[in-house]
Amino acid sequence: MNRFFLIFFIYLFIVNSHSIDLNLPASALQNATNGLILTKIMPSSVIQNPAVIKTGIETSISYLYNLSELPYYNFSSGFRFKKFTISLNSNLLNHQFYKENIASLGVNYQVKNITMGISSRFLYNSVENYHSFSKFVFDAGVLYERGEVSTAFAMKNITQTDFFDTPLPIFFLWESNYKISQASNISIGLEKQQDFYFSFKMATIYTFFDVFSLISSYQYNPERLGAGALIKIKNYEIIYSIRSHKYLSLTHYISFCYAFKK
Repeated sequence: MNRFFLIFFIYLFIVNSHSIDLNLPASALQNATNGLILTKIMPSSVIQNPAVIKTGIETSISYLYNLSELPYYNFSSGFRFKKFTISLNSNLLNHQFYKENIASLGVNYQVKNITMGISSRFLYNSVENYHSFSKFVFDAGVLYERGEVSTAFAMKNITQTDFFDTPLPIFFLWESNYKISQASNISIGLEKQQDFYFSFKMATIYTFFDVFSLISSYQYNPERLGAGALIKIKNYEIIYSIRSHKYLSLTHYISFCYAFKK
């Protein structure tokens, strides 16, 4: 019975218009890093910032807050064409009474140390016996790299798209990464959702013998901890992670990635 009321509470929270198109982690790595993407760039990084794309294919699955009734599926891909990188992505939050599907197309262009990107997301939302709607949402981002330091900034929903006359969330994301050594790096970042306070984030990754990595992170406001492990075999990577929540159970995540050969 307690499980029923918990699911019902989450359901009511999700269908509220302010909760549509939340900035959920799109992969096990993002789950482990609390959304920081420069610790290790993956095909799914483009979901957070269109300027940050890695060529390859990545697929992920999670049950939000460890609830089998809230499966979350993700697919990301990146392809290189001269100085352009193109991404195709799909995200599906699938509940018996609520569905949210996002299909996105992104492209970025690199000029020396600066990469600029833009993406278009087609958002489809359906609540059983209530409504269904679809909208296009646009994001933009920039990445600057110099030596051991990289910095990225993104704005999600730059067109301020609304939902039944209520604006969808607008996110501002900033992150800076420092490569400590060949085996480790650290990222710090800020996330600001319109009408909410800043969230501060910090994440680090350490790699052993080029085949095994440990990931950890901390987020303040709200407080969350993330942790994960990565195994790399040639061009294949498997990532498993967990992320805490102040009131709900851990979110477990697993991702599989294949990196295209350069």
